[in-house]
Amino acid sequence: MNTASLSWLHLATWRRKKGFTQEQLGNILGVGKSAISRWENGERQMSLEDIKKIAAIFGIEPFALLLSPDDYEKAKTIHNFAKLIDQIGLDRANSLIEAIKPPE
Repeated sequence: MNTASLSWLHLATWRRKKGFTQEQLGNILGVGKSAISRWENGERQMSLEDIKKIAAIFGIEPFALLLSPDDYEKAKTIHNFAKLIDQIGLDRANSLIEAIKPPE
């Protein structure tokens, strides 16, 4: 498996999650279905412009194509939690966690 196939391993997963066929995505991007297939199989590298276009079509950040949709959601949750801790402070965050923790 080459670098391209490792780098964009989740393109097909995202495409299916967003409800696109290879042909539909190709039509939007102005490329053939075979180009989409080659990207998904790691047989052809994507340009940065194509990566940005696909991310915009899917409504995700370009780096998300490196992650499965589930992992992307987890990363967003972790990122949002880290931002919250920055805003309210670690001590306050720990107090809130203790307050909502189920009894043992």
